[in-house]
Amino acid sequence: MQHVQTAPRGTLTVTAPQTFGEMYLTGHIATFLEEQPGLSVDLTLTDRFVDLVDEGFDLAIRIGALEDSSLIARRLADNRIVTCAAPAYLARAGTPARPEDLKDHACIIDTNVRSPTRWPFRVDGARQMVPVEGRFHVNSSRAVHDLVLQGAGIGLCPAYSVGPDIASGLLTQILEDFRVGDVAVHAVYPHNRYLAPKVRSFVDFLADRFGPTPVWERF
Repeated sequence: MQHVQTAPRGTLTVTAPQTFGEMYLTGHIATFLEEQPGLSVDLTLTDRFVDLVDEGFDLAIRIGALEDSSLIARRLADNRIVTCAAPAYLARAGTPARPEDLKDHACIIDTNVRSPTRWPFRVDGARQMVPVEGRFHVNSSRAVHDLVLQGAGIGLCPAYSVGPDIASGLLTQILEDFRVGDVAVHAVYPHNRYLAPKVRSFVDFLADRFGPTPVWERF
């Protein structure tokens, strides 16, 4: 009876960023449901900020710095920000040796970030905001990824979206000695759902699947 009462049951409502969810969550959720016959999952993929309490979600997957709040957060995986370009672009325009060289390059500008035309690099041990320019501005990391793949310019992209392409040679990582930073993957959930078996089991499952070194960080 104790096992029945504590086993995950019901519907788990989850929200996650569009690209990350499509690439890394849907397949894992299918496996999770095979292991948890008493559960169903309602997944909403959106890049807008979701208020978990007001909108009634059990759990959100969030990537990046977390704001101070009453939500409980668990870090699931590391995720670097990578400066990259297609080999064809680098053959045509050259490879920048230092961040300040980006002024002579076409940069794909992601307007979703806080300072889209000032990219943060670690230069000589200090954080430095480097001004960049580009003719293409877009509010989608997926679109930045696609444009970089097409050879349209240089982009700052999360490792989860470009790691496989770097590993395969479709993209080249540049400025490796000048780390941009990371935007870790977290699971966040309201305090009143902390002890819910369905939330705890799903968070534990994802942490185990991503592991200490997630697949997108292995390039």
